[in-house]
Amino acid sequence: MKEHRLIEQLVSGAQFELGREKTQKSVNFVFVDTAIDFFRTYADRCHHGKEENILFRELEKKQLPADLAKTMRELIDEHVYARKVVGELANAKAEFALGNAESLQNIIDNLQKLIEFYPKHIAKEDKSFFYPAMAVFSAEEQESMMRQFWEFDRQLIHEKYQAVVENALAMVQGVDLAKWECTVCDYVYVPLKGDPEHGIKPGTAFKELPENWTCPVCFAPKSAFQEIK
Repeated sequence: MKEHRLIEQLVSGAQFELGREKTQKSVNFVFVDTAIDFFRTYADRCHHGKEENILFRELEKKQLPADLAKTMRELIDEHVYARKVVGELANAKAEFALGNAESLQNIIDNLQKLIEFYPKHIAKEDKSFFYPAMAVFSAEEQESMMRQFWEFDRQLIHEKYQAVVENALAMVQGVDLAKWECTVCDYVYVPLKGDPEHGIKPGTAFKELPENWTCPVCFAPKSAFQEIK
C-alpha cells in the first residue's frame, strides 16, 4: 500500500501533463519517457511483480473464499491491461517523435487510460483485497512473504524512483530545481526538499523563499547563498 502512494503521485503528475498537452498540442518527451519507465519498472516489475510472483502465488495454495479468488483473477487481468496501455503509450510517443503528428492523440488517450485505471485498481486492492488476503495467512507465513518481498526488491531501486517522481512532478509543474549553497557554512538548499522545519514546503524554488528566510544551519541571510552550477 505504501508503493500505491508513490504511484498516485506519478498519476497526479500525468494529469497535469495531460492538461498541458491538450491545450498546447505538444508533448513533454522527458516527462512521458519518465512515466513510461516508472509504470514499466516500478509499478509493474516491482509492485505488480511482488503481487504476482509472491502474494498471488501463495494465495493460490490456499482455499480462498470465492469472492477473494474472483478479485485476484480480476487484478491479474488488470495488470495485463496496464502493461498493454503502457506499451501503446511508448509506441505512440515513438511515432510522434518521428514526426507523426496524429500520434499526439494516441499519447493523450493512453495517458488518460492510465490516469483512469490506477486510482480504481489501487482502491480495489487497498479496500477489498489486501486485508482479506492477509487473513488467510499465519503470522509466520506473512513474515516469510515479507522476507521474499525484500529479496525481490533488492533487484530494483526504490530510492531511484522516489527521485524520479519528485523530478517529474517538479518538471511538469514548473519548479526551479536549482540548488543554492550557503557561502558561510556550505549548507545546500534543495528545492525538492524545501525547509519544512521553518515553514518552507518541498517544491519551493530558492528565488521564491521569503526575503527574511535565513540559513537553517548558520542563520546567514538569503543574500549569502550562491547557485550551484
